[in-house]
Amino acid sequence: MIQINDKEKAHLLLNTHCKDYQERGIVWDYDGLKVLAPDAVSKEVKDIITENVKRFAKISINRREQSRILVGDYVKMPDGKIERITTQCKANPSEFKTGGCRDHGGYYAHEGGYGTYSGNIGYDPLFSGNFKDTGQTDLAMFWTFSRGITEAHMGLYFYMPVRIWEYLDVKQPICI
Repeated sequence: MIQINDKEKAHLLLNTHCKDYQERGIVWDYDGLKVLAPDAVSKEVKDIITENVKRFAKISINRREQSRILVGDYVKMPDGKIERITTQCKANPSEFKTGGCRDHGGYYAHEGGYGTYSGNIGYDPLFSGNFKDTGQTDLAMFWTFSRGITEAHMGLYFYMPVRIWEYLDVKQPICI
């Protein structure tokens, strides 16, 4: 058995459901309602953790290189409420919608760093011209497949930095 560090242990705690780990002998101890991750794992599990953590880092770096509004980013609304971008409208790419919640697992992270959302895309469209980049970031939850293997029960959750935008309460001009 190989010792794991706190970051790796936190990764395992967040992903107790993943078949990639369960099939390799990860046994979860329960203390009441609290799940306790092991302090040591097999070399195979350690290697999978390392591969996944590197994958998360690559996705996060790719996202950071984007300067545009992305699905999964946070938006501070004029009333002070924080929402997340759920979709960029296909019919009008300058419109976005918000919904979801802060730590909702419905945000999938693609290799290129951009996201997609599964869930209620809600609310009226927001116009890209009214977004102001605050220069701030915060962590947001996403999921992707363990080692890129796209099959059932292989989803892994992770947090990565996303931009925080401010939505300015500017009325769009009406074109006649």
